[in-house]
Order: sequence, then structure tokens, then C-alpha cells
Amino acid sequence: MAPLIVLLVLVGTTIWVGTDASKRDWSNDSFANSPTKWVIGCLLLWIVVFPMYLARRNRASLNGAAQDIPARAPAAIIPAGPEAGWYADPQDTSMLRYWTGSTWTTHTAKPTG
Repeated sequence: MAPLIVLLVLVGTTIWVGTDASKRDWSNDSFANSPTKWVIGCLLLWIVVFPMYLARRNRASLNGAAQDIPARAPAAIIPAGPEAGWYADPQDTSMLRYWTGSTWTTHTAKPTG
């Protein structure tokens, strides 16, 4: 049973390497400059080549349109809150507290009028 599991892991990861490597540009890699070489390497010497592939795969840029996808999504735009000014104090409605536009300050005042 164990040899069958090992064989399934070897074949499965090698298929994944072939699929993933075909989406990347390996022309500048000094070890294997094509997906075919990565697949053959995994089949012949999986214990060395598979970890090496995992370590090198992010160095190879993606081919085609996938390369245009940003590596990180832009930060969300926070909607504007109330403008800076004096507002009813959330902790004591008989007082006013200054709002900076993003946070309450420690400055309070009694309302006039």
C-alpha cells in the first residue's frame, strides 16, 4: 500500500509541476529552462527536483495575460466620514468634543446658546 501512495504522490506532483511550469517563463533559469525538463527531472529524481521547483517557481514570471494581474490588490478606499469640527460628545451629550475627521480628540467644550 505504501509504494502505491508514494507512486501516486510522485505522479500527481509531477503532473502539477508540468501544468504550473507551462504557465511560466523559464528561459532565464540556469537549472531547467523548459517545463519538459522540470517534468523529466521530477520523474527521475523527484526528491531533489520537486523541492527545487518549489523554491524557483516564483522567480519565473507568468506567461501571457496572467502577468498583468497585480501581485497585490490595491488598498480599499475608506469612505469619508463627517468633516472635522465640534460635535455632540458621544460619551456626554451635554458637551461638545472635537472630531478631526478620523478620530475624536480629548478636547471638549460646553455648547454656546
